[in-house]
Amino acid sequence: MIYIMGTGAGGYKGLTIEESELIAGADHLLGAKRLLDNIPDDLIHGEKREFVRTSEIAEYIEGHKADSICVLFSGDTGFYSGAESLKKILDEKGYEYRIIPNTSSFSVMASRIGVDYRNSTLVSLHGRCGSEMEFKRAVTGALMKGQSCFFLTGGENSPARIGKVLDDAGLSDVRMYVGIALGELTEEIIIESAKEISSRGFADPNIVYIPAVPIYERRIPGIADDEFIRGDIPMTKRFIRNAVISELADAKEKVSVIWDIGAGTGSVSVEAALAFPDATVRAVEIKAEGAGLIRKNREKFHAYNLEVSCGAASEMLGKLEIPDVVFIGGSGSELSFILDHLFTYGKNIHVVLTAVTIDTISGIHQYLAEKNMAASMCEIAVNNVKKLGSSHMLRPESPVFIISFDTKEED
Repeated sequence: MIYIMGTGAGGYKGLTIEESELIAGADHLLGAKRLLDNIPDDLIHGEKREFVRTSEIAEYIEGHKADSICVLFSGDTGFYSGAESLKKILDEKGYEYRIIPNTSSFSVMASRIGVDYRNSTLVSLHGRCGSEMEFKRAVTGALMKGQSCFFLTGGENSPARIGKVLDDAGLSDVRMYVGIALGELTEEIIIESAKEISSRGFADPNIVYIPAVPIYERRIPGIADDEFIRGDIPMTKRFIRNAVISELADAKEKVSVIWDIGAGTGSVSVEAALAFPDATVRAVEIKAEGAGLIRKNREKFHAYNLEVSCGAASEMLGKLEIPDVVFIGGSGSELSFILDHLFTYGKNIHVVLTAVTIDTISGIHQYLAEKNMAASMCEIAVNNVKKLGSSHMLRPESPVFIISFDTKEED
């Protein structure tokens, strides 16, 4: 019989009575070195073997399938555990097994700091998120759900790295709770600000708790224009933003990175950040005044997944993470450069543009015709009703054309 066990917090002391009895009677005890080292030698009567990869564990089981085997995994066997991949292999081979869960790190940490975690967002960062931006997306995406968060950390994805993300997002003073070696003799709970945590070193294993941070409650696109902090920088108005966000959502692939080029005051950037909380939104704005306004609006609307780059597109784009979706609201004389740059990636990018002049519309049409690309195009004309004395008059806004296309058409 094969027993897949979660060891819980505290090593041997965290085992249930059933687990202790099964380990004592097992012919083979398998697992990572850290987990095996926590089991006293006098409890083990069978062969002890160190493994990390589930494929290696399955191969070993294949040669000893008639024996009693206990496989140890850390924490909760139902949350990003190696138990899941081992279970799939055993199912394919038709082996009989039992999964024996144990107390999760989330439960232990919540009990230590006295919080209820029924509505918390639970995230595993252990061995996940290869790039810096992937890591940021995982953290900010969780925070933007408006709930308290627990993060399992490990390796380079440390509490300090989470603290740095919060510091960069304007959450320097948020209190972070770091549980170190829960259940073991060296257990420690550190409670400090994100800024303080960002400069610390931590040994594994850890779990981080962050109370709910402020979020902008309204998530339906269409924030009123006068809610944005504005200067003399152009802004995409409310009804046009609604249509733009709808067009951005037409992307055929998963949206992880969005560019807003010529972001102005950041109204589209903010709306996109709120509509796509698990994505990184990159606002590119050539004017320093505009970039400053975007940062202020990012703070006002708690758009933690919004990044700001100040500079010309020709200087900035090559330094940025490759996008899945691009909105071009302002490009000056760089439109052809921007479009050429997007086509160099060789991947499908969903592009949405707005244009108010015939010259821009004609230029886009000619560019796409030369590429033999099909595009969707519509005109939106908004008329506001204003009271004038005892009468009501129509006050038209300038009509705006919205053009969208994919850089690679479906085969």
